[in-house]
Amino acid sequence: MTATQGNPLGDVVWTRLLLELDNLPAGAPNKEAIDAVLPMLYEGYRNGYSEVRDVDNEALHQWVFPVAVARLGDGLSSERQQLLYIIQKYANE
Repeated sequence: MTATQGNPLGDVVWTRLLLELDNLPAGAPNKEAIDAVLPMLYEGYRNGYSEVRDVDNEALHQWVFPVAVARLGDGLSSERQQLLYIIQKYANE
């Protein structure tokens, strides 16, 4: 995503996807530990963000689909299956 201006909730969801998508290859050093920490890192980011800006969870939820589609457009094969799952899940809502 290359936008320089837009809804900040899109940035929050973008960060969430970056942290939650499994990009580390199997066998990467400390993969299990890193995978365990990443959701906590997002939760800390989200909590900190909420302290400085009101976040409407429904509005945040609505950003998942377009951000996942944009991320899919980046063409990272390691994320493709996960992003397609997210896109399909949110397209049916």
